[in-house]
Amino acid sequence: VISDGVQSDDLESSKGNRTVEKVIGQKFTYCGKLRYYFLGSSEENKVQDTFYGQKKSVSIGLGYFANDKITTELSDTSEFSFSRDLVNAELSVALNSFRLLAEYFEFGGDIVNLDETDKEEILGNSYGGYVSTEYVLHKGAPYIGFEYLNRHRELKTYTLGLNYYLLHYKNTFHFEYKLFHS
Repeated sequence: VISDGVQSDDLESSKGNRTVEKVIGQKFTYCGKLRYYFLGSSEENKVQDTFYGQKKSVSIGLGYFANDKITTELSDTSEFSFSRDLVNAELSVALNSFRLLAEYFEFGGDIVNLDETDKEEILGNSYGGYVSTEYVLHKGAPYIGFEYLNRHRELKTYTLGLNYYLLHYKNTFHFEYKLFHS
């Protein structure tokens, strides 16, 4: 996959007053992703699909995404250049009515504080992941989830919900409760 990288609203500083106003230039983002199926195949399974309790699939995926140079203009009109990368691992399991999705990621080149002068203080690393399970009971599917993000402070999210599928699974009603903890 090749893309044009990031937009200025993707580049938020978690501390300090200076902000990214715009992206002046960047190299292409390059990445690769491998997925191995222990059960099922890529031709018949969309990895993030629910399968509505009708398929069996077990797979793992590994990915790497990088942009070697992003040049930005900051709110004080100065320029700042940096690189960033992302490594992730995914697990996808669908066994009849049971569905589990999980991912872990590490993100390098995350903007921490643009008010600093030392590049090691301006940039940092983030990491996190999620796990979500669903169990399909005819047209209803209760689910639970947990998300974790450490972006220079911890954020945890707990989710409890219900999907209700109508018209041969083409329409979904979605009810959920989320609890945030930092």
